[in-house]
Amino acid sequence: MQSDGYLHRSSDDSRDFLRTKSFELPRVRSMSAAHELVTRVWPAKARFSRPRLPWERAVDGPVTDFPDRPTLSMISLARHGRFGNAVLQYAFLRCFARLHGFRVETPNWIGRELFELRDEAVRGRYPAVVLDAFSEISREGPSRGACHDPAVVRATEVGARYGQSLFTLDAPGLDQARAPGSWPFEHADLEGLFMVNGRHLAPYRDFVLGLFRPIEPISDRGMSAIRTLRESGHTLVGVHVRQGDFRGSNLAQHFELLTPVDSYLHWLSSIWPTLHKPVLIVCTDSPEVVLPAFRGLNPMTSGSMGFDVSDLVPPRAIDWSATGRGYVPDASFFADWWLLTQCDALAISNSTFSYSAALLNQAARVMVRPTFEGPDLEPFDPWRSEPLLFVPRRRTLPGDLARKMSIALEASPRSEWLEVAMSHFQLYPRALERRRRAARRAGGRLGLILELFDPRHYLAAERRFDLPSAAPARASRARG
Repeated sequence: MQSDGYLHRSSDDSRDFLRTKSFELPRVRSMSAAHELVTRVWPAKARFSRPRLPWERAVDGPVTDFPDRPTLSMISLARHGRFGNAVLQYAFLRCFARLHGFRVETPNWIGRELFELRDEAVRGRYPAVVLDAFSEISREGPSRGACHDPAVVRATEVGARYGQSLFTLDAPGLDQARAPGSWPFEHADLEGLFMVNGRHLAPYRDFVLGLFRPIEPISDRGMSAIRTLRESGHTLVGVHVRQGDFRGSNLAQHFELLTPVDSYLHWLSSIWPTLHKPVLIVCTDSPEVVLPAFRGLNPMTSGSMGFDVSDLVPPRAIDWSATGRGYVPDASFFADWWLLTQCDALAISNSTFSYSAALLNQAARVMVRPTFEGPDLEPFDPWRSEPLLFVPRRRTLPGDLARKMSIALEASPRSEWLEVAMSHFQLYPRALERRRRAARRAGGRLGLILELFDPRHYLAAERRFDLPSAAPARASRARG
């Protein structure tokens, strides 16, 4: 099979684009039965055991009244993580639909209230589901410890619940238009994060910027907060420091880069003398830890500037509690995010929260971000960069875990080194235990015995135990 960017072509049909995955799974009728099936495939799912969520109930049934035009929905919008993820999800959905001629349906999410987005509501579940199989975060690598291909797991869950046809999107597909009628489906739901490299969105830059213009009351309040600084000729320098949920994560998803505050201070000291009347604006989820480190630069925050938009977003628009995760209890985060979009110089974290703000920032002359390659912040262009960076891989499991521990130690004070080291030493036996369980489920007692005699069980950086029935089928043929 040949690939020319996002097209996956077979020798007998140059129009092949999507790759189907064939899952020989029983059609289950209840959520509990579906969840039981999924947890057999991926034991880690067991900790998410719960009844059907309100947002799932709202779109549980199949669509009966199909629209006249080919349509893409995104039921998972804002359900895979927090606000930054949702911004990138929505940007991809709208750009993809715009290029290929699909209409769009979305569930209720906070972006409707913040940006006055007026998409049509999701009607139900369409017959086809298109899974994100190209985002770095959706590939197998960032989830090595799971022992299963994440795409297989998601497809198992979706297919078992709703019996929909499953496809994988193996590349962004934002570089060349394709007629809706040539797809192997007419109506489908996009499932996944769809975090594309900014270069794929660059041709739609003006369109994307237009999508995320805040409603007038929010914009007016924000401009009022920075008006005095702007009129006085100050240079706004924004810094986003994410630490809260990154601490103690042990790089579980391979991107939780806990950047030392000293890295930001070093960058600020290098540019501060070159700026005209610089003012520092710090946005962080750990103000009690972070702000004292910037005391010498008299940092400002959205709170000290009196900028808050929580009262402008009605509680009904914030349905986060209905997801069962409680990530964002109110809209107070938006003041920080908006300020980051207005700064003249910007340093972000390895986080989609500040990356999405950088993507929509039209004022900054310089942007920097932390990397896994060293302590210094590196210049970057969000329109030509990955939303998230991942820890470089090692060929062996011990080497992979040692690399994670080294990164965590570099970002931790000496007083926490012992605790950090002990938490990382526990990762190795946990990884072996996951592999043991996966081998037992996939191959039975004999499979487990053979696995325990296999050096890869102890040394290989990655071990997969996907079920044979979950193997991908041959590339499907688009309609002609």
